Amino acid sequence: NQGKITTFFVFRLDYNREETVTLNLPEKKIEELESMPDSEIDYSDIEATEKEFWKNAKAVKPKKAISLRIDDEVLRWFKTQGKGYQTRINAVLKAYVKVQKEKRRRKAKVGK
Repeated sequence: NQGKITTFFVFRLDYNREETVTLNLPEKKIEELESMPDSEIDYSDIEATEKEFWKNAKAVKPKKAISLRIDDEVLRWFKTQGKGYQTRINAVLKAYVKVQKEKRRRKAKVGK
């Protein structure tokens, strides 16, 4: 589908500011860019950057916006921690998922 927009990449430039830059392109354009050799890329309109600029850059997967029911007490606590409370909730859930996956992996290994 030529009109479909797909996220091509996201860079988090400064984690403390939680600034993300997302480039959304049609899938057809992404295919063109992926097949293009580096020698054909026109960098003339891009300001040069030093390695220092990119030292804290991190490619991240875009997050999904959802509606989630959370106990009021839990939400209030996270909000009292200041800006970035949604990121912290995500980090807690991500850590939980990691632990559960590790438990399953160990359990499967023992069962062999």
